[in-house]
Amino acid sequence: MKDKEHKDQRIPLMAEPSLVDEIDTYRFTNRIGTRAEAVRHLIRLGLENENGDLTRLEPR
Repeated sequence: MKDKEHKDQRIPLMAEPSLVDEIDTYRFTNRIGTRAEAVRHLIRLGLENENGDLTRLEPR
């Protein structure tokens, strides 16, 4: 992903309350500013794990 790429694409997501609680816990534990950024970070981690690239674990 490019560092200066615009965040202009929306992905509607429905989740059960327990998953939202886990996302919020992750967000606060890792001092991530917004829930959306936490979700993006978790998606990146999952994709990097699937692709075998665990070198970029820091939130962007």
